[in-house]
Amino acid sequence: MSSRSGPTENSIYGYRREFHDGRWRLVADAHEARNVACAFDLAHTRQLGLRGVADQLNAQGVRRRSGALWNVAAVGRLLGNRAYNAVLTLAPLRKKVSPQARDSEIRTAVPRLVSDQVFLAVQDMLGKRRHSARQRPKTVLRANERRFRRRE
Repeated sequence: MSSRSGPTENSIYGYRREFHDGRWRLVADAHEARNVACAFDLAHTRQLGLRGVADQLNAQGVRRRSGALWNVAAVGRLLGNRAYNAVLTLAPLRKKVSPQARDSEIRTAVPRLVSDQVFLAVQDMLGKRRHSARQRPKTVLRANERRFRRRE
């Protein structure tokens, strides 16, 4: 294996790029992989939602690669990324492609950071939360807040 390492900013959180046998490959980053496993564990075993996982990661001192705190959007991208389930899907690189090629995906194997069972359970839990959030009736307070915002 070569000692060359690629820029980690362009890789998925939990992985780093390494040059091996004439090609760039994604390999698990031990420190970030533990954080990914921790996030999935919080969502799976403690049934925390996106906000709860973000709050727990921040409380434990876990930071994103940029050093920023975790937020709902970042945790949502992390927990929804199929790469942690050992499949990385890439879109074609060419700008002008046929409609058939545009819809095709390139699948490549990457190191698994989360088991199928945990990954699917978290996706199911998040899907149910998303669905139930859409079904909640709007409260009177929320309706009043919108009215006051329009006046300003």
